[in-house]
Order: sequence, then C-alpha cells, then structure tokens
Amino acid sequence: MRSRLKLGSLLALALSASPAAATDVFEFPDTGTEPMSRAGAWVARATNPLATLHNPAGLAGQRTGVLANLHLVFNDVCFTRKGQGAVVTSQDAPYRPDACDDTLLTPLPAVAGVLAVTDRLGIGLSLSPPNLYGRLEFPHTVEATNRLGANVQVPNPARYLLLEQDGIALNTVLGAGYEVTKNVRVGAGFMWGF
Repeated sequence: MRSRLKLGSLLALALSASPAAATDVFEFPDTGTEPMSRAGAWVARATNPLATLHNPAGLAGQRTGVLANLHLVFNDVCFTRKGQGAVVTSQDAPYRPDACDDTLLTPLPAVAGVLAVTDRLGIGLSLSPPNLYGRLEFPHTVEATNRLGANVQVPNPARYLLLEQDGIALNTVLGAGYEVTKNVRVGAGFMWGF
C-alpha cells in the first residue's frame, strides 16, 4: 500500500510540475551575501539584521548588531528580439536588433541593525534598495548593414521598451520579532520607501 501511495504521489507531482519561471532582466535575487549563498532559502532561517526586511520574525533571538552590505552589480544586459519581428526592416536595412546596456557598474548598498531587547524580543531597522539594477542606458541607435553593404545607424528597436533608467529607490523597514514559545516566532514590519 505504501509503495502505491509513494508512486501515486510521485506521478501526481511529475504531472503537475510546470516549467521554472524567472524574474525579468532588471531583478536579481536577495540582498546580502548570506541570503544569496542560500539561494533564497535564507528567509526560513533569517540569521542576521537583514531579517528586518525579509522576515521580521527572524529578529527574535538575534544578538544586538549592525550589518553593512554592498553589492557591486556589473551590468551585461541586452535586448534581443525573438520569434516574429526578430528581423526588423527599416528604410535603410533589414537587421536583427540587439541593444546592450552601456552602464558598467551599479553599487547597491544595504545597512541593517538589530537591538536585542530581551532573549525573545528583537527590534530591527534596515535601509536597502530593491534588488534592481539602478542605472541602465541603452543606445538610441544600433548598427546595421544596408543593401549596398554599408554600415548604417538605425533606430534601436527596444526604444519602445526602455532607453534609460536611473534613480534611487530605498526601502526603509522598522520591524520586530518575538519568540512566543520555543521554535515559534512571530514578526511584523512597517516598510516605507522613497
């Protein structure tokens, strides 16, 4: 009976599985070296002051401390059309559009702190940007070869999606975590941004 149940569960899981989906090109996972190294599983066992942002319940039981992180994001972002419209025809030339970002480096800092009020109560404050590339800049034109074999500049076909992105966005979070009983923690956070 057990083997049939296991086989049925595995079969149901295999049939219900769907392809993995990813975020868009402007996001990357998790702020902080510890959360990134755990591939997102860090939230279940939030062990540093960044718990204020990701999981305030993780503030309970932490020691008083401060954390400063700095991500250095090396941009390598390109738009490439695929499928219908992969080859664009302008009055100068048909071309396969590729548009790549000209920004080299984007720094993304994060600062967080936790105050251990008691062994069971922790209060945290964090200031960090969203996990986005801060600055992107795509060219207004791309190069194509016309019918005569000469290189010409034609409008970037990604211009309707995005040419430039710039700005500062910061999430400020004030949170608290409390351990109700052993291994049962609750938390809440108040987030505002600018």
